[in-house]
Amino acid sequence: MLRCPNCQSTKVVKNARIHNGKQNHRFRDCGRQFVENSQQKIISSDTTELIDKLLLEKIPLAGIARVCDVSEPWLQMTSCKRLWQSLPGVYRQCAVAYSDFWSAYGLIFPSKRHRFVSKETGKTSYIERFNCTLRQRVSRLVRKTLSFSKRMSEKRLTVTFVEMSCT
Repeated sequence: MLRCPNCQSTKVVKNARIHNGKQNHRFRDCGRQFVENSQQKIISSDTTELIDKLLLEKIPLAGIARVCDVSEPWLQMTSCKRLWQSLPGVYRQCAVAYSDFWSAYGLIFPSKRHRFVSKETGKTSYIERFNCTLRQRVSRLVRKTLSFSKRMSEKRLTVTFVEMSCT
């Protein structure tokens, strides 16, 4: 019989399932949650290095999760944590981030600094347009088709931006 380490209760109820499909339980008295026979998988440093290389090759997260034998939610959360940590401290303290309803954002970004918005609000349209333009213009550094630059000065500006963002 299971006994809660907090309240010593034995009253347990099922409480949905976690991200990998295992049954989650909850003690009725104190509300503590647990997974019976949980197995935490430790990701080796070799695997994380391989994941970093695959991300640089622009392989989708689902493909990386399959190849490296890691869960896709773990990979998404790890990527989201890195994104948050890469922001300058002043932005993390003062700025408000608007994002779509991707669950990883809500789990990583503090609620005071994050707002979920739909596309109809227009809050994300400027950055989406900028990302598309940048992706198109920088693509000439990666492949030969579907790429252009309007002026030579834009080429230099784009390359400078890419170098700054990679450091």
